[in-house]
Amino acid sequence: MLPLQSLTYSLPYILVFILLYVVALPVTTRQGALVNRIPQVQFLFLTLFFFIGLRGYIFTDWKLYLPFWESCPSLWDGFFSIERYLDHGAFSYWEKGFLLYTIVLKSFSNNWIFFQSVSFCIDFIVLYYFFRRYVPNNIFLAFTFWYMFSGVIGLSFSINLMRSAKALLFFLLSIKYVEEKKFGKYLIMNGIGYLFHTSSILLLPLYFVLKSRWNFRFIFTLFLLGNIVYLLQIRWIVPVIDIVASLIGGRLSQLASYYINNSRWNFSYGISIGFMERTATFILLFYLRNQLSAKNAGHVFINIFYLYMFSYLYLSELRILIDRIPIMFVCSYWIFPKTDNTRA
Repeated sequence: MLPLQSLTYSLPYILVFILLYVVALPVTTRQGALVNRIPQVQFLFLTLFFFIGLRGYIFTDWKLYLPFWESCPSLWDGFFSIERYLDHGAFSYWEKGFLLYTIVLKSFSNNWIFFQSVSFCIDFIVLYYFFRRYVPNNIFLAFTFWYMFSGVIGLSFSINLMRSAKALLFFLLSIKYVEEKKFGKYLIMNGIGYLFHTSSILLLPLYFVLKSRWNFRFIFTLFLLGNIVYLLQIRWIVPVIDIVASLIGGRLSQLASYYINNSRWNFSYGISIGFMERTATFILLFYLRNQLSAKNAGHVFINIFYLYMFSYLYLSELRILIDRIPIMFVCSYWIFPKTDNTRA
């Protein structure tokens, strides 16, 4: 019997990363029209589509999403069947936007792989638009780092966090409104994202954080304090959540009690390779902050990375928070490895 966990299972995906990176290097140029790179983009799409869009039963969330998909009605089942499912179905507590999105897809096919592949195609299209806006000369390399830090090897953007991923896509589309100082449109985009995952509500007030240029002493002080909280494993967030949840009551109180009292989720992280990598990245970006701020929307992505780093340092005592919150800000990793000044 094969083991449930083994490094050998990761080798195909590591080889794909190496392949993408090797192919990305000659494609990453300062000049050249995007139309001349269509064969490379096609290769990129087909490679990622095969390993992500056709993944089938890889990782763990399919155990939850497959029964959800099978129980979901289609548009052909009629209005009353859909209404009953949305209000009283086994997954009625999920966000209504994601439920309606799934109902629409189920209307075209009952096939589980169809659901996964179409969802990946939507992810790819939005990511391509996002990369074309901010790193038009480095789209291939940006996808390579997305694959490494989020797509498969990292936070499993398209594999294990389907609802969070769709909400994050709306955040990516809203970043341009931070640049353009259009608060209303930023709220609308992330309000739609909230219909796919409730974590998007945290993004609504962050407009003012993202558009600001923060004093470097203030940021470095937060970094030092965060390391103290992380390394000394100071527990502060669990008591706060417990008090707030008890005041609000309802399902929030039940969820808080479940995660706080479950040893799988309620434990602190220590010094690890990930911690050292994030610390080194913070120091590097902090040192280069002036050069990066001069880039295309550079200061916005610097602020996004700060939020990514601080969410790890200050929320490390509760794993569910580490799994759900930093992914909202991981896009800074995709952009900064190769940032340029031009737009498509």
